[in-house]
Amino acid sequence: MVGQPRSSHRYTPQVPDDESRLIARMLQVVEQFPRYGYRMVTNKLCQHGWSVNAKRLIDCGVART
Repeated sequence: MVGQPRSSHRYTPQVPDDESRLIARMLQVVEQFPRYGYRMVTNKLCQHGWSVNAKRLIDCGVART
């Protein structure tokens, strides 16, 4: 590799280990409040102690925009 640092070439992204628990919790919130959009679902998750932003919800496809 020309001009590419060795550390970049060997980088492996870390997947959060709480992803499945977060998706399960998001689905619970969406089932309980079906008319909530991604902003309200984000607020509900933050109220329950999750540190999550709206982009992560949209990427999972759980909350509607």
